[in-house]
Amino acid sequence: MHKEIDIQIACNSLLDDLSSQYQFRHFHCPNEGKRSPQYQIKLRKMGLKKGCPDFIIEYPEGRLIYVELKTPKGKLSESQKLWKVKSTIFKTPHFVIQGNLKECLEHLAKVIVQYAPSRNCK
Repeated sequence: MHKEIDIQIACNSLLDDLSSQYQFRHFHCPNEGKRSPQYQIKLRKMGLKKGCPDFIIEYPEGRLIYVELKTPKGKLSESQKLWKVKSTIFKTPHFVIQGNLKECLEHLAKVIVQYAPSRNCK
């Protein structure tokens, strides 16, 4: 069974491959990991937000989608649930993709194709 980090790395590679074909850019917000309390305070002061999705994907004309990745047994934290609720309020598409590595890659590819502006596809 793959860890969430393995799924994120594979999904990032897929996004790198698809980004020129479907005209988007993406990035990962590094929210995970153990940090000292002092460093956590600094990061919060710098703007790091709890619950930020694993990938933020930007299409032309300012269209955004959020993607949160989870292993088959993974669960959203309370801050991730709140982020998803606020995304719904803001009408920003927010996907929780859950499964093994293969399932996550397949689902992510479908999301990218679904949200890609048709005029930008090659």
